[in-house]
Amino acid sequence: MLSPEGDAMLLVLHKKLGLWLQPGGHLEEEDVSCVEGARRELQEETGLADLELLDPLFDVDIHTIPAYGEMPSHRHFDLRALFRARDRELGESEEVLAAEWFPLARLVEMPNALGRGSGTDASVVRVVKAILNSSSPAQSAASELGGSQ
Repeated sequence: MLSPEGDAMLLVLHKKLGLWLQPGGHLEEEDVSCVEGARRELQEETGLADLELLDPLFDVDIHTIPAYGEMPSHRHFDLRALFRARDRELGESEEVLAAEWFPLARLVEMPNALGRGSGTDASVVRVVKAILNSSSPAQSAASELGGSQ
């Protein structure tokens, strides 16, 4: 999720993992597509509803989720759509500990010191670098708006 200016990414503080990660979750039966599921999760976790779709499948990440409670360790497949918010106004959510906008450069330069005693993971840094270093729709949008390069 990019800011309206294209210079910051919205991350949420994940309750179980204690990391700043991109908003998201699991598809629900009522979701008509992966993109609509991503849009729903964004709204549930951040309160943002006015979103512009920049790329319906910007990134795919496959990683291991550690055991938690009765759930054993398992592989997780994240399909990441890229949206741009039309404003930065965030709502409250019980699904995440916090939501915050982070400058793209900070996510690359200081990924382990983002606040509240936590950082992010390598997959978020990889996505930010792709945004900063590519001619993807997100980079084009950021360039058009005078965002970071």
